[in-house]
Amino acid sequence: MKFNKQLVYTGQRHFAPPKPAAGGKGGPPAAAPPAPVKETEKTPLQRLIASGAEFPLGVPAGAHIKHGAHRDHVAPKLAPRIEIYAKKLRDFYLREGLIMESKVHLDYERIRQPEDTLEKLFDNSLVAGIVEAREEFPDLDLVFPM
Repeated sequence: MKFNKQLVYTGQRHFAPPKPAAGGKGGPPAAAPPAPVKETEKTPLQRLIASGAEFPLGVPAGAHIKHGAHRDHVAPKLAPRIEIYAKKLRDFYLREGLIMESKVHLDYERIRQPEDTLEKLFDNSLVAGIVEAREEFPDLDLVFPM
């Protein structure tokens, strides 16, 4: 096997000591001074604020945003659409028969009446329970067997 001297010398060339700087001293040349920071262009809302315009309801949120809208303005407008989307998903799951296995269905005796006190229900081996309301459905006050 032949020894290739060129490979060894090429590798050493990359680790050579730095050449003297322009000033005559050793070491790498000095780095250029950093460029001055440019002042970014103000948004139209920032220009309105700087000009002293009056905002009867206070300065709007997101004056620094260059495009789009601030989330404080977008979230209240999207909330009803998100609720409608969630309702459509629930309807889709019910229509397709994709009810999750983690749901538990409890059979109830009847809807609770004003005369159903806890003592009377306990004597009859019954328990009162409430199913909390969701969207267009009201609270359900039911009586369950023990």
